[in-house]
Amino acid sequence: MTSKAEYLQFIEKAYVREKEHALQEYERELQKAHEATPLFGYLPPRSMLDFGATCAFLYALKREEQLAEQAKRALLFYQDWRKQLPEGAEQSRPEYEEGIPPMEPVFQPILFVPAVQNIRDTLSEEDLRVMSNLLADTFRTVWRFPEWGSSS
Repeated sequence: MTSKAEYLQFIEKAYVREKEHALQEYERELQKAHEATPLFGYLPPRSMLDFGATCAFLYALKREEQLAEQAKRALLFYQDWRKQLPEGAEQSRPEYEEGIPPMEPVFQPILFVPAVQNIRDTLSEEDLRVMSNLLADTFRTVWRFPEWGSSS
């Protein structure tokens, strides 16, 4: 059976490998923000959330400030991602009436919330406000999405 120490070692190795590519991934994903799928519309990428959650988890264990900063930057990616969407994109689908969600509302908040909790002691009031708004904006489309709205 794999021990906690072995799991932690695996997570740390993954972090070391991915931190070298995080900035490139950030920029690459921003460039793709204008792409929409016919079925689900604009889908925010998960890579920065995964990286941010990993950094936040490691920060909670090690208390190294650079981990909290990397987590914060990765989590705030979703604010930047929305700014890169094409002008008028919210008119492309009825569920976007109140804006395009910065995250996918089913699986991404499950990672986002604990990541924010792990770095909360390092966040300014403004950072926390922005992250709270990102989360709230993520759920706004649920009520308008045909599969999840009033029919469910």
